[in-house]
Amino acid sequence: DFDQGTPDEIMGRASVPICSLADRGESDLWINLQEATSGQVRIQTQWMTMSNERDDYDDRLEEAYGRQLSTAVLIVYVDSCKQLPLAKSRVSTKPDPIVQISIASSAEYQETRSVKHSRNPEYEQGFVFLVNNPEVDDLDLRVYDEKTKADLGLLRLGLANLFKREGMEYFNQPFKLKRTGCESSVTLHLQLYFTRKVPRRVRRRRSRSVQSGEMDLDSISLLGDDSEDESETDQQNLQKLSIISGGSVESLAQPELRQRKNMTTRDVKNVDGKVVSGPRILVSLQYNDTEEILAVTIHRAVELPSENSYDLPDPFVKLILLPDRPKKRKTEYVQECTSPEWEETFEYSIPRGQVRDKEIDLVVVNRKGLFCRSADLCRTILQLCDCCEITGKTTSRWFSLSRPDSPKLEVGSFF
Repeated sequence: DFDQGTPDEIMGRASVPICSLADRGESDLWINLQEATSGQVRIQTQWMTMSNERDDYDDRLEEAYGRQLSTAVLIVYVDSCKQLPLAKSRVSTKPDPIVQISIASSAEYQETRSVKHSRNPEYEQGFVFLVNNPEVDDLDLRVYDEKTKADLGLLRLGLANLFKREGMEYFNQPFKLKRTGCESSVTLHLQLYFTRKVPRRVRRRRSRSVQSGEMDLDSISLLGDDSEDESETDQQNLQKLSIISGGSVESLAQPELRQRKNMTTRDVKNVDGKVVSGPRILVSLQYNDTEEILAVTIHRAVELPSENSYDLPDPFVKLILLPDRPKKRKTEYVQECTSPEWEETFEYSIPRGQVRDKEIDLVVVNRKGLFCRSADLCRTILQLCDCCEITGKTTSRWFSLSRPDSPKLEVGSFF
């Protein structure tokens, strides 16, 4: 209740689980107000999914004509920037760059975090934007210094180019920044989707009125209780189609996504003969004594964690050499899989006398993640003094992976 000059009074409130609205598709509901003696509020919702079909876009464009409705969803993954100019202040110093992104037709914008003192910052952050008309709208990107607020580079990209592109995707593509005075660039992964209505589900409930032929089609269970006679939900339509990329910055080509593989997990035993269960990864290590090169091969992982069976992760592996912490390496990602195969090899130049002092931090990451940063699924640290021969012999070994909220595991078994 609005009161002039005095604090407003709450007359009632209501909440509806998002999962219930998603499950119904289209809803027209009267909800009882809480914290009130009486009263209801009416809400009308339409759950949307994402599509690559041009017919869905044409239907949505016709529906949105003359109305401020979105016809598409743009997902932007900011990987990194290279060769940014120095910050211009009293003394030229390395900047604290932030990437700001917006749709030209909207005043709202989103930003990455700042990276301190870097001309080559890495962000690995993703953002989602609603687009009214991708055929005429633009994506605006600004890189600026957090300290001085001065521009470090600008980019305007017409979404029409992305709209006409096969798959409506730029895969880890570097774009040259303008007004930088040097060869600055930003690497982005862009994916455009059309919006499509999820059909309304007819919800039938057994009740005393069923015998008389009556049926309540508009009721909704706020506690999520479903009847036995409900048809199964089409989980594919409700699945989030995040494409936040975890691919390597150097991967400028556009490879096809490797699809999910059905494979049987074999029992893995440790040196004591006990079966090792839970998430684990198979890694091979080989040190070339002549060239002083360590080769690390990431073969596959099994039993990676997943919150549910219809939204599986898109896993990839990050490798970080400790304590050096040079530029991290990444495998490609595998689409929707808890037992992915990579078969990728990475090489590190390490003097013979320092090999046993090094460690490799392996982090399995879900590229879908959150819409702010790819989510770590699990990790392990390889201590080269325990698992690497310096005789040139290749050692293959399973390593248990620990989740971020679980104790560190160091169980391994020879393959």
